[in-house]
Amino acid sequence: MHLQVAFDYLLAILKALLSISEYNIKIMVFDIQREEILQWIN
Repeated sequence: MHLQVAFDYLLAILKALLSISEYNIKIMVFDIQREEILQWIN
């Protein structure tokens, strides 16, 4: 029983970390694209 709870807890942490890193990657890609667009306009 306790093992199952611990496993669910670890899984939840892992999912949270994955979603955070995915979000950060999207922001990085957006920043890079924005820089390219600004350079292209100027």
